[in-house]
Amino acid sequence: MEEFERKIQSEKLGFMMTWTELKKFANELEQTFDCVVAGFKENDAIDKNKILNGDNDGIEIFIEAFDSKEWTIKN
Repeated sequence: MEEFERKIQSEKLGFMMTWTELKKFANELEQTFDCVVAGFKENDAIDKNKILNGDNDGIEIFIEAFDSKEWTIKN
């Protein structure tokens, strides 16, 4: 998982997945810490830094998991 986290942090757009890929990924998780998932209809609206700084413009759904028990979901 640490390698995956480093890859995400180094990418400008984070890590892009389809809905099917996201569901598969979520089903394989055992624990979640500091995870942000942002759903878009259009790829060109994505700016990881804006999202991490609270700019949710263009986001269809926003999920922030602080740990395995505390999550925030917005649309």
